[in-house]
Amino acid sequence: MLVKEMTYNNGSFLRLLQYFSDGANKDDDFCYFHNLPAVDTNSLEQIAEAFEYNHSFCKRVRTKAKHIVLSFHKDSTPYLDDAALYALTAEFLRLRAPNAIGYIRKHVEKDHHHLHVCLSGNNAYSDTSIRLDKVEYVKRMKELESFQMAHFKELDASLVYQYQKEKKVAINPKETHKQEVLNLLTELADKARYTDEFLELIAEHPELECYAYRNKINGVYYKEKKYRFKKYIPERYSALEQLQKWHELSKGDQNSQELSH
Repeated sequence: MLVKEMTYNNGSFLRLLQYFSDGANKDDDFCYFHNLPAVDTNSLEQIAEAFEYNHSFCKRVRTKAKHIVLSFHKDSTPYLDDAALYALTAEFLRLRAPNAIGYIRKHVEKDHHHLHVCLSGNNAYSDTSIRLDKVEYVKRMKELESFQMAHFKELDASLVYQYQKEKKVAINPKETHKQEVLNLLTELADKARYTDEFLELIAEHPELECYAYRNKINGVYYKEKKYRFKKYIPERYSALEQLQKWHELSKGDQNSQELSH
């Protein structure tokens, strides 16, 4: 399971939660509430008010919330029933921010399942940040994946961190190039917050060049060979696409507000 985070500082909680709700599959809905007070869980307005009230305790914490995407490989889709999603979500929250408040919804993009997570930037009713340094963050995400490996072996296609670590470097030049481009794309995708930033980082890299199919950028040229994003970094690219949609929507809202003043 890939975890991709983006800081959310501008706009209302209600706008973000509405985006989560609008993209959910109403016939196959999945909702998870984390440390929320006694509110009507069918009311996005009340849930948003709970987040806003919690944020009012912040004096030093700048981050209003974290918009997080938990992404799974399409081959894992048949095994992602509610029981698996609840267990993995609970474990993620236990490791990432046990004392924050959170709201989680599922989106389905073609064959890919994603969980959109809104986490408060501070722990519940305190001025303590949920921020983790990079070393501790990676350690906890590896623990999350160890939990996944132990309890949901059928989700092996969605192993990201462990798989990258254990994968052997190939010997022949062609396979070595595949490993090299995988490492490059992984590094750039982890730096980017959404697709546009990912493509900008690729454009700046001297060894990579994007290629398009049907007016959409689908991959890169590396050493005169094509490598598709959805083949080499499927979970990362899918998560970036999800965050790109929210980025475009929130940017449009911001532009509308500026024009109205």
